[in-house]
Amino acid sequence: CDESALYGAWDWCVSNKNNHPDYPILVISTSFGGGRFTAAADSADPAGFASAAAAKSAGISVFCSSGNNGYCDSVGSPAAFSNTVSIGAVYDANVGSPSYSLSYGSCPVPSGGTYTEPSTAADVVCAYSNSSADLLDLFAPSNNNATTTLGNAFRQNFNGTSAACPYAAGAAACLQSASMQISGRFLTPDELKAALVLKGDPVTD
Repeated sequence: CDESALYGAWDWCVSNKNNHPDYPILVISTSFGGGRFTAAADSADPAGFASAAAAKSAGISVFCSSGNNGYCDSVGSPAAFSNTVSIGAVYDANVGSPSYSLSYGSCPVPSGGTYTEPSTAADVVCAYSNSSADLLDLFAPSNNNATTTLGNAFRQNFNGTSAACPYAAGAAACLQSASMQISGRFLTPDELKAALVLKGDPVTD
């Protein structure tokens, strides 16, 4: 993707956060990215890190998909920034044994090639989902999910961590709405992330 356009969109959200005071922008969903990072990518992309930092300072949580290479020790950027919330993918039910073409060096297929899931179930990590013990924050449902599209069309087969990310961001938006109704204030990005990480079901890749 065009990184300048991506970070410009984040900056726009900061500048326009309170255009409607009753409905401020509090969550950004970003289903773009690339590369392979085993450690935080902050110094690898200072401009992107600074843009995410500006959003966080403004009270906006930036959710990012981790990527679909099947890596079990790394994620793409901007999910690899230390100030974003990185999202991997899990199944939400038994969907049979789907097959995927995965990148060289990925976890299920170290030499690259096609991998077929032996079984699937709710909260089982999708084989294609990038994950990392150090960099991944959350998993969310991904496989063959239903969503709307531009023009009010309906799409049934929404897949990948790019599907998981907006589902996680939607949950975060609901949590922010509930926080305002219950406590009279929105959660900070750190409070929001902690609530999702610590209160969610534990998942191990």
